[in-house]
Order: sequence, then C-alpha cells, then structure tokens
Amino acid sequence: MDDAKAIQAIEEMVSELKGRGKAQTNGHYVYPNPAVNMVELRDMDFNYDWLVEAFWPLGAHIHIFASPKTGKSLLMLWIACSISMGRDPFTGEPMTRQIVSYIDNEMTLKDLRDRIYDMGWDFEELEGWLKYHPYPIIRPMDTEMGGVDTMALMQYDDSKVLIIDTLSRVVVGEENSNDTYRNFHNYTGRLLKANGVSVARLDHAGHDKAKSRGASAKADDVDLVYSLEKRNDDRGKPGFRLTRTHSRVGFANGIVELELGDDPIVIKSSEMRTWTLQAITKAKQLDELGAPTNITQRDAIALLKASDYGPGKITYLMEAIKLRLDRDNRI
Repeated sequence: MDDAKAIQAIEEMVSELKGRGKAQTNGHYVYPNPAVNMVELRDMDFNYDWLVEAFWPLGAHIHIFASPKTGKSLLMLWIACSISMGRDPFTGEPMTRQIVSYIDNEMTLKDLRDRIYDMGWDFEELEGWLKYHPYPIIRPMDTEMGGVDTMALMQYDDSKVLIIDTLSRVVVGEENSNDTYRNFHNYTGRLLKANGVSVARLDHAGHDKAKSRGASAKADDVDLVYSLEKRNDDRGKPGFRLTRTHSRVGFANGIVELELGDDPIVIKSSEMRTWTLQAITKAKQLDELGAPTNITQRDAIALLKASDYGPGKITYLMEAIKLRLDRDNRI
C-alpha cells in the first residue's frame, strides 16, 4: 500500500470511530460499548466453524512456536496458499476460499517465489487471494498506532485471515516482558478479534523446547497454542508434528501428524505416528542386536551398554521402544 492510500484508510477509520462517539467538552470522545442483549444471546446459534478442520477454528487466534530451522515458515506458507486456494491444507478437501494476509519479516522475495514454485501452486490463481506483505511498514503491534495500522491493512486487503511471521519482529517491547504481549493484545489482538479476523502467529521456542521463547504472557491471549517439531516416520520419511500445549477450546486435535513430500512439496495429514531421528537410530540399533520387541527399558539399557552403541538419552530410548512396538503391531 502506498503512503497516500495508507493515510486515507487510517483517516477514514478514525473518522468512522469518532462518528460513533459523543464529543466531550475537553475534546475527547467516549465510544459506546453496548451490553450484550441477553435475549439475543439465548437465541444465538454457535456452530464453531473451522478455518482448518480440527486445527484452526474460524475467528480464533493461534500461536505456533518451534526451534530455528524447523520449517515453521514453510508450513505456514503451505497453509496460507491452501486456504487462499480453497483447499484444506492437510487433507486437500475443498473448503471455502478465503483471502489471506501474510505479514512476513523473515523470508526474501526469492525464498517466497522458490517455495511457491516448489509447492506447485499457480501464481496467477493465488493473485488477489494471497496478500503477501514482506517487511511491511507497520508500526509496532504492541502500540496503539500499530493496532490501527494492522487493522487498516486488513481492511485494505479485504481479508479476515492474518498470518504473522514472526511475533518477535512486530513488537517493540522487550521479549522477556509480559507487558509487551499484554500491550499486543490490548492494541492489536483485541481489535482483530473484535472484527472477526482469524490470526496465526509464529514464534521461536525457548531453551525449553516445550515453551515459547521469552515472556510467559505470550500464550495468555490466544485460543490455541501449538509446538511444532520436525519428525520422521519409522522409515525415515520426513514430516512434522503439531502438539497442542494450551487451549481455550476442547475440540481441536491434541496432536497433528503431517507428512512432508518433495517434488513438488506437499504437506498432508498422516495416520502414521512420527518419531525423532534419534529414536529411529536407536530402534535400528536394538534391531541389529536382536532385542525382543517387548524389551523393557532396563533390559534395553543393559543390552546397549554391553554393545558399542551405548543407551544414549533415556527419552530417545523410551521412544525407540515404543516405535518398535508400534511397528510390530502394524505388521
């Protein structure tokens, strides 16, 4: 958006808001906040529609975090393209087509073009539906004017779906300060939610990979929080696992297993459980040593200690034992 259009959009929104309020003698405006009509509330029909089935409810705000180089931007680009093309990103089933706004402060235009090519999407069909904004001039979203800028962008795009890549790049406050994310909610998140915008925001994992990096308040204002891991099936085929860590809604999947295909890149749901590379390696070592499928953790440690392999980390060994049991049950 050029400067003139941006200024016009903001001025129109401010003018509309002022028109709803009553001017006071001191020059400030009071905006009406009517209470909920209890009779209308009783008669409302809540269908809990999905933007992405069992993963992202329509109108909900979700938070996805992962370690660096896990593939979170790749996954979210796939989701954005799928939604904008009217396809469920994980099943390929037809769905209502949506305009998607994507704020990106991570990738270059070359990265974007190459990934869209590699995914096999049609650029002409995406035009007008995927509104991609690389490094947009938007004031920080943890400030009042940042919220105005963001809402103006959504109105200009005529979009009800927003992806933010990544959260840390759109705020000015300290990452370790809870006030930063409370301000984000007060100035931007709340404005988007009140206008029915579905939001997915990406973030980095902390030293504890089960949590986002920085302040604990990052997860306070969202409906669903997912951790993202790069995983593989027992044959070494790559994929992802999304694990729900926090939720205000109880009907989203707790774990989403995804396969990652190549040439073209395709991401789809997998019914097969996925595993870490370390667990797959340890399972192969137990196979080579002739360990029974139902070996106990204690016996596995003893067997591996007696070999040249060694038991390694207990978490990976326990996962390897489960992997072998799961594989045996499917044979």
